[in-house]
Amino acid sequence: MAWGISKKLKNVVDEEAAYTYEDERVPNEPQHAASAQQQTEERPPVSAPIRREVENSVISKTCVVRGNIDIAEEDLVILGNVEGDIVGQGDITLSGNVVGNVSCRNFTLVCGELRGNLSCTGNAAIYAEGHLLGDVKHAENVELSGILEGNLYVQGLTSLLSSANLDGNLSTARLKIEDGALLSGKVSVITEEPEPEPVYEAPVEEPAAPPVPAVEAQETDPAAAAIASSLLSTAAASTVK
Repeated sequence: MAWGISKKLKNVVDEEAAYTYEDERVPNEPQHAASAQQQTEERPPVSAPIRREVENSVISKTCVVRGNIDIAEEDLVILGNVEGDIVGQGDITLSGNVVGNVSCRNFTLVCGELRGNLSCTGNAAIYAEGHLLGDVKHAENVELSGILEGNLYVQGLTSLLSSANLDGNLSTARLKIEDGALLSGKVSVITEEPEPEPVYEAPVEEPAAPPVPAVEAQETDPAAAAIASSLLSTAAASTVK
C-alpha cells in the first residue's frame, strides 16, 4: 500500500488549497529595545487579529492510495490516484483519478476522472476537463461543464454550461441550460411535497334486524267451534229476554 498524503501550506493547486483564518491574536514584538512601559504602549491591543496559513491534506501526483480514506472535517486535495472510497465532512478538490465512492461537503472536479457515486451536502462543480462516471446524490447546487455519465439529483439549482454533457436522468428543483449543452435522459422537476389526500372512510352499515318468523295459522276444531257458537247464541237470547 502506497500512501502519499502530505501536508502543504500553499501553492498546491493554483494556490486554492491554502486558506487563511483570523483566529490567533498574538501581539507583535517591538523592533527596538525600550523600557517595559514603552513596549506595552507600542504593542497593539490583544484583540487585534493576525493571519495564518492552514494546512490541507494533499495526495501528490506521483502517489497511489489503495484503500479507503476518512478525512473527517479536513479538506483534501487529490492530485494522484486513489483506489477506494473517500468519506469526510470537509471539501474535496480532485485533479487526479479516483475509483470509488466519494462523500463530502463540497466537491470540485477540476480535471481527471471519478468512477463512483458522489454524495455531497453542499455544492458540486465539474469543470470542462472533468469526467464523472456515477450518480450524484443529495447535492445542494451543481454546475456542470464537463462530462457526467449517471443520474443527477439536485435539491437546488442545476447549471448546464455550454460544454456540459449529461448522459442520465436529471431531478432538480431549478434548471439552467446554456446553448450547446447536451442532455440525454429524462428531466423531472422537484416540487414541494403535496399535502396528503384525505382518507375516504366508508359509512358503517348497521346490521339488519333478524326477520320475524311468520305465525302459522292454526286449524280450528269443528266440534269446538260448534260449542262456542252455541254458547254465544244462548247468551244472546238471554240478553234479549
